[in-house]
Amino acid sequence: MKFYFYAADAMARLTGKVGIALVTSGPGLTNTITAVENAHLAESPLLLISGSAPLVQHNRGALQDIDHAGLMKTVTKYSKKVFTVRDIVPEIKKAIKIALSGVPGPVFLEIPYDVLYSYEHVKQALVPSGTSVSFPMGNISLWRRECQLNDIFHNAWTDKYSYDDFKDTYYAPLPPSIPKYSRCQFKKAEELIVNAKKPMLVLGSQVMLPPVKAEELKEAVLKLNMPTFMSGMARGLLSDKDSEQTNKNIQFRFVRKQALKEADLIIIAGLPVDFRIGFGRGFNPKAKIIAVNRSQDALNMNTDIYWNPTVKVHSDCAIFLNDLSKSEKVAKAEFPAEFVANLRKLELEEKDKLANSS
Repeated sequence: MKFYFYAADAMARLTGKVGIALVTSGPGLTNTITAVENAHLAESPLLLISGSAPLVQHNRGALQDIDHAGLMKTVTKYSKKVFTVRDIVPEIKKAIKIALSGVPGPVFLEIPYDVLYSYEHVKQALVPSGTSVSFPMGNISLWRRECQLNDIFHNAWTDKYSYDDFKDTYYAPLPPSIPKYSRCQFKKAEELIVNAKKPMLVLGSQVMLPPVKAEELKEAVLKLNMPTFMSGMARGLLSDKDSEQTNKNIQFRFVRKQALKEADLIIIAGLPVDFRIGFGRGFNPKAKIIAVNRSQDALNMNTDIYWNPTVKVHSDCAIFLNDLSKSEKVAKAEFPAEFVANLRKLELEEKDKLANSS
């Protein structure tokens, strides 16, 4: 079952849309835990749905009767058990919105089998045909089951409107909540870029998230025209062909450590300062740092040890970079060529070493 979730994760990363996986209850769900945590750390928007034991058998020793929603709380942004048919669509819409909002991540819905199955199927299981239920003289157990049946399917359908009348609004997705920078943060960033002599840009996976398209982001990065390093899903944003067409050879692969030591302005967009960039330990201590991330936690990560951002920008990274590239102040900024030329020389030396070693 975990492979279904890995496949959904891959789809989400490549398209920016929510990946969806359906699994069975019990081990069908528990086998996905590693894949779900992987998606959580990778910030992939995913919806996982599993079945579970019928509500009427809840906590009565039914097959695979475990607290699925409780189990998934620690590895998802949202985990919920759906108790009625009328709540299925609203809960799916809510879960998808949460998966896409802020820092994307996995969400989970547990839907018991008597909520998933048809009314006639559940009715036959709870209140078999020909059974007479009259309270208080009748069978109390059957009466309770009929009450439960009514509760599960109450207001599940409406005769007031036809399906065609309300399908576009009822089933329409809810817009996700995406953080955006403040005017003050933007002005500070502009000022730092204009005054920089040795700026560099580090891009992480978050820069590839919607709503900004990859092509727009690529144009923005080329306009910013500073040494650029990419990691995660940002790899491949720029190519050697782009450098030839625009005459802006700004992509570097092998000299990030050296660049971080020498740069006087470091822009880190969509990447936490974790083990991937040495926890900030190798940054030039005199450098100004602009950190851009959808996550407040990522903006504060390791700031008490090795580094401290000059400007923290809680925003979608691509929106911020795209708008920076359109700034008149930033467009007029000129950077000395020596820094880039030195990095290019070191880059070629590293390439030669790799070629000779193979």
